[in-house]
Amino acid sequence: MMRDACRMRTTLNLDADVLETAKALAARQRKPLGEVVSGLLRRTVETPDAAPRSVMADAFFLM
Repeated sequence: MMRDACRMRTTLNLDADVLETAKALAARQRKPLGEVVSGLLRRTVETPDAAPRSVMADAFFLM
């Protein structure tokens, strides 16, 4: 689910392993990298108590 009304370009400095994991997740989901990263971050800030476990399950099992 993309929220186009709020899209912005920005630069992030990510650790290499985090970037590679996010790229792999984006490829697996066939979604743009920015959309995947936004979704992971959104889940973390919207449900701070539950998100770290679910984000980790979605993203870092690829490592």
